[in-house]
Amino acid sequence: MALDEIREQLKNAKDALNRSPSDTHAQQGYVRNLIALLEIDLKIAEIEKTDTAIGKLVEIVQAVGSTSDNLKKATENIEKTSKAQEKQTNAIIFWTAGLFFATFVMAVIGYFQMQEAQKLTKITQEQIKNAQNATYMEYIFKFNEQFSQPTNQAIALAIEDGRKVLKVNGGVFSDDDLDSYLDIYEDIAKALQMNLISKDLFYNDFSDNLSMVYDNRKSTII
Repeated sequence: MALDEIREQLKNAKDALNRSPSDTHAQQGYVRNLIALLEIDLKIAEIEKTDTAIGKLVEIVQAVGSTSDNLKKATENIEKTSKAQEKQTNAIIFWTAGLFFATFVMAVIGYFQMQEAQKLTKITQEQIKNAQNATYMEYIFKFNEQFSQPTNQAIALAIEDGRKVLKVNGGVFSDDDLDSYLDIYEDIAKALQMNLISKDLFYNDFSDNLSMVYDNRKSTII
């Protein structure tokens, strides 16, 4: 890649970073990595350009064949400079390779950490679901046990048959008996609001009885 082209890409990358300060950390990190790589390419291109110029100068000195001490010292200095620049280039290449290796290692570690986090999340979700199901069944059993009490079963049967419930209306049950029966539905409503039982379980276990109470309320309770 030409030196001017590298400089132009580096300028565009820096301008893009300054123009978009609100980008995510991942996007900004990508641009910064790109800038770092372009700066390395620029340094290498400048070194290569210098090496080319040095090589031409050495050829000129050798062609002239001068044996003067000044020219000899100049040639030695040029060779030393070339070796120093070669070492610098090797160091940059080594540093770049190390950077890529470190990035690769971090990516691998991040992948396995993400996999482990997903496993833990799945296990936690299953544990929460199991705990919720256990709570649901506990409350369902409690309500079914209350409905199974003899007085409550008798009230439910009277409502189902369309018979009067309260003694004041010709039935056989007191106000307290009916209040206790209806209190069960009030407790179910509270459990639904607090998400202690699911709507599906409520519908499967109690919706028929509740609909029957509502539909026959005028003929049996009032």
